[in-house]
Amino acid sequence: MKKQNQLSRLRTIQLIESDTDNISDNNTVKEKETIENYEIIDPSKMQTSNKQILLPLTNKTITVQNPLKIMSKTETTPPISRTGTIELKESIESNEEDFEDIETFYDCYIKLDICLIYGVMVLCKKRGNYYLNYIPIQFVNKEVGLLNILINKTMTNNFDSYKYSICLTNLSSFYLYESYDSNEIYNFKPISKEDIPEIYPNFEFHGKYAKTTANHLMEELKKIDSLKIVQDNKNDINFIIFHINLERVRTCLLGTISPWERMSRPDLIRQRSSLVLTKHIEGMNALSKKTLKTFMDSDGRISEENMDSLRRTVYYRGCEPDIREFAWLLCIGYYNYRSTTKERNEFNEKKKADYEKIKKIWQEALPEQIENWKFYTSTNSQIDKDVRRTDRNDSKFVDLEGKNCKILKNVLMTYSFFNMRVGYGQGMNDICALLMDICHEESTLFWMFKYVMDFLQPFYFCKGDIIMKALRKNGSILRFVCPQLADYFEQANIDYFFCYKWNALLFKRFFINEDLIRIWDSIFAFPERHLYYFISMCIIKEYSDIIISKQFSLDELFIFIQSLTNKIPVDIIFDADVLYQEFLKTADPLNVQFVYEKFNYKQI
Repeated sequence: MKKQNQLSRLRTIQLIESDTDNISDNNTVKEKETIENYEIIDPSKMQTSNKQILLPLTNKTITVQNPLKIMSKTETTPPISRTGTIELKESIESNEEDFEDIETFYDCYIKLDICLIYGVMVLCKKRGNYYLNYIPIQFVNKEVGLLNILINKTMTNNFDSYKYSICLTNLSSFYLYESYDSNEIYNFKPISKEDIPEIYPNFEFHGKYAKTTANHLMEELKKIDSLKIVQDNKNDINFIIFHINLERVRTCLLGTISPWERMSRPDLIRQRSSLVLTKHIEGMNALSKKTLKTFMDSDGRISEENMDSLRRTVYYRGCEPDIREFAWLLCIGYYNYRSTTKERNEFNEKKKADYEKIKKIWQEALPEQIENWKFYTSTNSQIDKDVRRTDRNDSKFVDLEGKNCKILKNVLMTYSFFNMRVGYGQGMNDICALLMDICHEESTLFWMFKYVMDFLQPFYFCKGDIIMKALRKNGSILRFVCPQLADYFEQANIDYFFCYKWNALLFKRFFINEDLIRIWDSIFAFPERHLYYFISMCIIKEYSDIIISKQFSLDELFIFIQSLTNKIPVDIIFDADVLYQEFLKTADPLNVQFVYEKFNYKQI
């Protein structure tokens, strides 16, 4: 709570009242509010017995002695209109300019032990900085009107203590959520940065328009160019604020219109070809049914040599759509490539039955069992939320009660109960949603998703330091390919969390689906290569000169990376292939070992 000596400014609130003049004196405002906001009740209209007085408007009884007149607060607060400016009078002479008001949010309260403080919150701007100014108007006690008047008299001297001027630059995050007690109250709680010792109260928006006001506040905050507001993946009522220097980012983007021209350099193509151990790939075509048949014998078996050729075809040239499901299932290990066609069909039937067994674990749980099953309730709640916001522009998810949304939920819930060590994590819905474009049956979708998650689960394992250790593997590769940028990140204390979405989502949301599927062809062809690490580092090294010269902060780096969405060419996979082979052959063996070291989850 701010102390009064920290608030040297005295503000005059100009109120527009019908048939009244503007009020400039603060005490006059309080007195006028007391008169206008409370109606005088004639004692003859009250029922009294043993000094118990019934207030007609509130249906509350209070005990008083010889009441001459009693004031009761009307049920609704009169609307407060503003002239559009807040006049600031400095206690010390100053030439600072006034705040420029942007938007006003009404019915904003601060809750105290014995009463509420009613006021307005104003989003304003001054000298390039944005502020949320809270202006208290009156003390309110909804229960007893008489007590409210007493509070106004006894706490007038402390009124200015509840004026707040919150500089958004000083905030690290804020909470915005519906009250647990009422759907007509929304809470807004600003959180200051660690190095700024400011503690702000919990602000409440009241009334039937509380949700609208809260949403409007969020919309206005998102319009501020110098802020990037991101919802916390682990707590959806918490919103993290990233502060950026927009002009610097815009300037940097001017130099990145065509940074990928080097991707088609002849020397890179020659280098890539020389690193391939088998035949040159220049004449290869995408894997087709016809090509697939040439890799199989009469019973459908694939030899080890042919399987390697199949993988390389998918890796360098991708798949035709009608064969992609089978090719991915082969490459990620679902099918044994040495099995016959008949054995694979029998295996499919067995895995379909296995899927139904796993699904029954959560589908057939009893209501009482679910009530006492925290893992079930929390997982089900989070998946329900995420399914509803998955790929809202994708036609297959338009109907929230439709077949596709149900399939997506079934697969995510079943996987959560199949692998309870990891459970469900936000982002899995994005992975599974794209796999739905490839798989034709729900059970096949589940098993493909399971095998993909086998190598992605480090990014969703929340115990210990597994996630950060997985992200630091990016750093080992970056130090090999661009030590200057790795040194800069170390000096600027920038960790590799900026790679999280690239790694955990396999670049979902950063490419259009057509290009992303082609990238997944290469990633799934040799899952053990962890090509997503090398793709990430190939992207970031392209901008190393910009990042270092402009001294990007972590916040600015996040925004800069977000600006690359749909701007990265699919040919990045070839640059990543060169980097992978160079790293494997020439990097320090300890670094190679670190990147390919497997995680031991049992020890955690």
